[in-house]
Amino acid sequence: MAANGDADRTLWATEYGLPTSVVAWQQVTGSGPMFICTTRDTATGAFDDEANVGIFTTNWTPNWRPRPSPR
Repeated sequence: MAANGDADRTLWATEYGLPTSVVAWQQVTGSGPMFICTTRDTATGAFDDEANVGIFTTNWTPNWRPRPSPR
């Protein structure tokens, strides 16, 4: 962002799903708040991506796990 003259701005994530790594987001220079799209999946394992964006599965099992930071 600094290369584009936006070093004083922060990025805000307004939605995230299963592929998002919170650890990676926290390490991004200029990262700001993150808003959760939904707390619980509506149909864990369903083909529809929108049914799998919760931070908990349908039966309230945590749907996150530590992941290594991408390099």
